[in-house]
Amino acid sequence: MIALDKPFEFLYDLNHILTTYNEGQKENSQNNNLVVPGIPRSGKGQVTGWAKEHGLEGGHIKLFEVHASKISHLAEVFQFLFPNGFFLNRKAKKELDHEEEPKGVKQLLKQDRYSDPDTTVSDIEDVIEVFEEEKPPRRIEKLDELIEAESNDSLRQRLEEAREKQVEIRDRLQQIYNWGYTNSDLPDLFRRNYSNGLNSSFSIQVFTPISRNMPTCDVPDFFEPFAVPVDDFERYEQLKWGLRIIHPDRFNQYKDFYGRAVKVGDTSYQDLRNVDDLKESDHFVSKEYGDGESFKDTRVAHQKDIKGKFQRDWDGRFTEGVVCSSDFEYKLRPRLKEAMLSDEPDIVTLYTGFISDETLRKFVMVYFMETMFDIVRNLSGTELQKLDCQFIASILEAQEVIKKSSKSNSLSAADRAFNRFIWEAMNDSGHYNFNFWFDTKPSETHGNLLSKASKRIVTRMNKEDVRSWYTGSTRDDILEAFSTRDYRQLDGSYPEFGYGFIYDDNVVDWRKNGRTRYGHRLPTPRMCVQDPVDEISNEDWSLFTEELDRWGTMNFQEYMDALFKEDWEKSAEPYIEESKRKQREKEKEEEEREKNRKEMLQEMAREKLRLKVEQRGGIPDSWTSLSEEILEEMHEEGRAEDWEHPKNIMDPTKDLRDELEEEFAAQADDFDAEEISEEMRRDEDAIVRFLFGATSTDEKVYQMKKFIQDRYEDVPSDVAEELAEDAAKETWMWLKMQGYMTNGHQPDVEKEEFREEMEFQGSEPEEDDSGSEVEPPGEEWNCRCGAWNQGDRVVCRSCGGNYEETRES
Repeated sequence: MIALDKPFEFLYDLNHILTTYNEGQKENSQNNNLVVPGIPRSGKGQVTGWAKEHGLEGGHIKLFEVHASKISHLAEVFQFLFPNGFFLNRKAKKELDHEEEPKGVKQLLKQDRYSDPDTTVSDIEDVIEVFEEEKPPRRIEKLDELIEAESNDSLRQRLEEAREKQVEIRDRLQQIYNWGYTNSDLPDLFRRNYSNGLNSSFSIQVFTPISRNMPTCDVPDFFEPFAVPVDDFERYEQLKWGLRIIHPDRFNQYKDFYGRAVKVGDTSYQDLRNVDDLKESDHFVSKEYGDGESFKDTRVAHQKDIKGKFQRDWDGRFTEGVVCSSDFEYKLRPRLKEAMLSDEPDIVTLYTGFISDETLRKFVMVYFMETMFDIVRNLSGTELQKLDCQFIASILEAQEVIKKSSKSNSLSAADRAFNRFIWEAMNDSGHYNFNFWFDTKPSETHGNLLSKASKRIVTRMNKEDVRSWYTGSTRDDILEAFSTRDYRQLDGSYPEFGYGFIYDDNVVDWRKNGRTRYGHRLPTPRMCVQDPVDEISNEDWSLFTEELDRWGTMNFQEYMDALFKEDWEKSAEPYIEESKRKQREKEKEEEEREKNRKEMLQEMAREKLRLKVEQRGGIPDSWTSLSEEILEEMHEEGRAEDWEHPKNIMDPTKDLRDELEEEFAAQADDFDAEEISEEMRRDEDAIVRFLFGATSTDEKVYQMKKFIQDRYEDVPSDVAEELAEDAAKETWMWLKMQGYMTNGHQPDVEKEEFREEMEFQGSEPEEDDSGSEVEPPGEEWNCRCGAWNQGDRVVCRSCGGNYEETRES
């Protein structure tokens, strides 16, 4: 019995890698890059298939199949969508739940195509019902009953054909069961995974670049068409390798032309074909002689050659599609970011099979991977928390794109650039938090892969491969093992289980009859496509549209129409006119946005000014200082940063300032300074404070303002101040006329005497004996003592005589 412990030590280690992840996708200096070399049909797909499926089923990984340029590659990817045993030989069956043969028999019976049949339409309907509900053994049993009872040879033959297909399905499933689910040498980990069918709920999303060669028939709706905006390589600094693929020799020179031709957010493929802004360029370099005099070094011819080649390269490389304008709707980045962050899909695939140009396919592959890395590199903290699984970037048949040079094969510059990109991506995979897995042939495995792969599995080699991979006694022992009957018997009847060598730094050995042998069977029960499906053309998607009937269908035509109308079917002149029109519209939109922004800021300035005047309760001493205050406040809020002078506030608020001034002036007109003065004279405490407490003119105005604000609560501050000056003058005049104040505005009477007089003046008028009131004094009168009196006084200011006794008749 072949020992299985050593091979599964490695696979258990791989299981540990799959079931742990870098939480939050924190940068990790380690990587688990995996290279699986092996000759065709030797079990590479079984090993990686189990590993991928096992990780997907546990929710531990998200799979990115970044190389699928053939429909056979898609067939391998799509296996994950079906239960085990589904994807059998396409020529031998249609699909477990859609039996075309019984349905065809039913149709022919309805058309009376068989003479005197014993089988009825009802019998066939019973068979179809069994097919929909029962497993193959019961289906075969039901068909056997009809075959035995049927006497018509042609109908019997047709039923036997249907039976044989069910036998094939039954035998195949039994084979997987016997060698996988019940094999005691198979660890429980693997049997447990496959006994439940595993891959019944995975979701898939297939990104494909838009090109002219896309099929016009219906395709599964999990396709995501996209194009590459030309400004992406200017917008995102990390996307440099995509340009290196198509311009490997002249990249450093071309990037200057590209940078000058591209305007981020408003560039199309036609811009790069025309390079309009370089037409009038003077390709000169200014230099100086030793004496400081300058001259121009002309490089026109050289620059024109570069420019012409740049335009030819772009024009020739992308005539099939792929590259689009900056504003094209169907872009990769937002949908790929959503796929990376969401729980679904589990499998993200890049399919380039509609592109015939090999270099262009590599360009798209690099762009796709660079975009993935750039998305991960620029995720926010919240977005990083959503990355709760490992990212596996898988390249099927890696030797198709990561090529080796040989005597008969010299690599193109694009191939060398692509190899370098893969090497750097693998080298930095710890920073990207991606693990790279490569499926390749031993004889064509590039050294870049082996140098950066921390894990390697070799499923089977040819003798030529052994000679190139191993040296010395190890090579001799392996070559000897190849010639033994024990090894040759490993080439068995069950390729789905794989066979060959496991390699991880050291060749794992197994012993039999005391001799050291090399090689171990890899019993990984992973069902695979039994026959290649490359014969399916891009126009024939029935394999998927029929068998993946739980998905809907879509058509690529609308995407192609949109792209080609935008960038590929315009002549230069209409394009330039359209470009100018778009520029005018853009300028108009920009002008409108600036106008709206300016109006918004002006309205904000008016609101702030009105609010501050209301808070102050009046007009400020200086509108300029208030404008400076508002401007500073707006700058602190991050607004109007281009406004640098108070004039920016003063201009839009002129009408408001005039309105506020008129408003407060109208409030001032509602009050009379003389009435306010008389009101103060009737308030003994207020007039005493005015006369004796205020020693200067400003203090007296302040006392009057305070009196106004205390007496009239609704009077604004600036109105009160304006009224205070006039009312204070009226009060000064009255006090001087009464002899209470000197011309120097100082008191001319004692405080107590003044209070007595105020108290006396405030008493009720005397009545005569007849009950009539004493006649009030006139406005001006002369006392007998010669003093002149004014106002409502009833006693003489000088002699103290009363009004009746002292006034002149």
